[in-house]
Amino acid sequence: MNRFAFAAAFLSLTFHGLDARADWESSLFPSDYTIESSLPKAIQTAIQTNKHVIVYYTRTSCPPCNVLQGFLRNDEVRPMYSKSYVFTAVWGNSMSHSQRENYRIDFDIQGAPTFLVYHSSGQYICTSRGGFGSVAAGKRLFSALEILLREPIGQPTPGPKACPSAT
Repeated sequence: MNRFAFAAAFLSLTFHGLDARADWESSLFPSDYTIESSLPKAIQTAIQTNKHVIVYYTRTSCPPCNVLQGFLRNDEVRPMYSKSYVFTAVWGNSMSHSQRENYRIDFDIQGAPTFLVYHSSGQYICTSRGGFGSVAAGKRLFSALEILLREPIGQPTPGPKACPSAT
């Protein structure tokens, strides 16, 4: 993917599919999470609070998403993610077929749930497919992302990148 395609992918995240629902915050995330209704707002908040961003790609009627949401509320996992990340959500089922196809190609989304991780500077870092299925896996993913996000980010590279595995 060339730089133009990468920029187009970023713009597609910015302007498409970010369904700002009045009730999505309470249904997806615990109240102590920092939540924004769009990626640009999440990045702005991340810069101001020195946090990173997780774009949570989800769907309604998604059993694995429900499992992940339970783990995000877990007393061992919640403090780690709430202190380090600003969250926003993308509802895959509210997108057109072409928008979903663009996400699939640009960010290697193969289904829900998926996290797109952004550095506090606003640069896309990686895609984590499937979230995590246990408290231990949530802690491992958090630790792996912390190490990854401490590294110098350098210039954006084209194409999707897989986050470190939580398994």
